[in-house]
Amino acid sequence: MSIPPLRGQPPTQLGTSLGRDVGRDVGRDVGRDVGRNSVPTTNVALLPGTVADVGSMPSREATESQPRDRLQRCVPHDLAYDPEVADGCVLCRSHEPNSEDGAQFRARLWRRGVALATILGLCGAVYVRRLSRADKVRVREVSLQEVTAGLSQGGAQVTIIHLWGTWCASCREELPVFDQLRRAFTDRELELRMVAIHEASTDSLREFMLDNHLAFAAMRLVPNTNVALRAALEETGMRYRLAVPYTAVFDASGMLVDQWTGVRARPAYRDLVRRLAGG
Repeated sequence: MSIPPLRGQPPTQLGTSLGRDVGRDVGRDVGRDVGRNSVPTTNVALLPGTVADVGSMPSREATESQPRDRLQRCVPHDLAYDPEVADGCVLCRSHEPNSEDGAQFRARLWRRGVALATILGLCGAVYVRRLSRADKVRVREVSLQEVTAGLSQGGAQVTIIHLWGTWCASCREELPVFDQLRRAFTDRELELRMVAIHEASTDSLREFMLDNHLAFAAMRLVPNTNVALRAALEETGMRYRLAVPYTAVFDASGMLVDQWTGVRARPAYRDLVRRLAGG
């Protein structure tokens, strides 16, 4: 810090000049120390009776980033907020009864809660309904001999053997017809042998039945070889040509009445069963 010359100046002018130079030099030194983020070892007198610790003064970098650094964090909710804009985070303001932010937040929270409750309720209803239907779905594995066993033992008045597969588009289209036939006739009038061929597993077949809301009893053929299946069916007069859907109809005496490959409409099945059952 430089000291001005003392010669040739009146006392009043000398004091004024000295005070101005000393103040300028002290301010420059303090500004340089603060700019370097260093804390001076002494306090600086700003006004008589007022002392400020220059260590608490912000640095140049802190001043430049003040809009970002002025954000505070709400400890209970771990959310940032600007104290110059609001008195707390959005969750804190949501508890204020007369706050616009609180009203909007509660309304939004209510809507989301209702939507979530609705979704959970629908999912629960679907799951419960699926469980109730799962108990009614009947799927079992059968052998080649079981497919044609007991046709002449006087069971149902009409027996339909239907070969199909979940991988067959035409089969999937026709399956609801058999569900309708099952509901339209009694077990004494009609027996359905719905034989699924070339299926990966019994569980996958059961899932298919559930997904498509099918309630008839399904059979999964095991083992599944085309040559052996064709030979077993030919023993009863069935002409299976290794194509599905394939349907064969037998009367109460076990006689083959009709057979075809392809899809037929529900009225054709209904009329045929009624005629054979004497209804």
